[in-house]
Amino acid sequence: MLNSRLLTESEKYTLQDIHIAAVNVLGSDFMDSLDDIELDGLPNKIKQEEEGNFVGRLQDLCQKNTWPPPSYEFLTIPQSTPSGNEYSCKVRLWKWTHTGFGNSKKSAKRRAALGLLDNIIKNNLTIPQEALDDMEEETLSLLDKQDQSNLKENKFENEATARTSSKALRGLWNRKGDKIRVPPIDNPDKMDNACEYLQEICDCAKITVVYTYVPANSQGMICCFAELSTLPPHVIKSQLSPNLASARKNAARRCILFLKAMSSNKPCLNYSEWFTASLDDLK
Repeated sequence: MLNSRLLTESEKYTLQDIHIAAVNVLGSDFMDSLDDIELDGLPNKIKQEEEGNFVGRLQDLCQKNTWPPPSYEFLTIPQSTPSGNEYSCKVRLWKWTHTGFGNSKKSAKRRAALGLLDNIIKNNLTIPQEALDDMEEETLSLLDKQDQSNLKENKFENEATARTSSKALRGLWNRKGDKIRVPPIDNPDKMDNACEYLQEICDCAKITVVYTYVPANSQGMICCFAELSTLPPHVIKSQLSPNLASARKNAARRCILFLKAMSSNKPCLNYSEWFTASLDDLK
């Protein structure tokens, strides 16, 4: 009625005042006798208070009785229905349900909560303690299942990590997961030109090496990091060196020692060679 074009503005304001007075005198039940068009004509403050009232009351009732909270399910009504309502809301609490209708989700939810609340109060309904215990056990069971699922996922992840680590320790692998075939490293004379020798080995093994240089201290000493394109990537650090060339050569020499150890049947690094720099490396 408030949205009727036949009413003047002053008549609409008069009707609004009448509706507000009726709410104050007759209570919130009066609002249910109004259709949603009339609700839209009321001031926002009154409208919001009435829409949230029954939903809040139902929630308070559940908390007071230590019941689980109600659940709400919305459904859009086809426009072809003669009711004129666009939405329906079904509220569920234990075995009890009630469906409310309205031109908005809020009004449908409010009416659903009102209907269920009215049914509980009028019929003095309650949820038996046995049912509450069953619902609590069901909730705990779901939590246990989730925890068990998480434990299984963590177990699988840990096992996969352990397998990957074990595999990495048994040899060298490329990004496809295939074992890298390192050619025999048995020519000590080529160690004098470690960078060229390493590049030759990498070409045969179909891997790459990338060098990075980092200043080591204020005395001008340099470290070289050589990264091999294995899976996982292996980064070899050189000894402190006075210049780029010597740092690169020492890093290449260590890479060769590493590849030699990892390509053997029983990987074992020769630490005496690893930590002993040749005189040429430090020149």
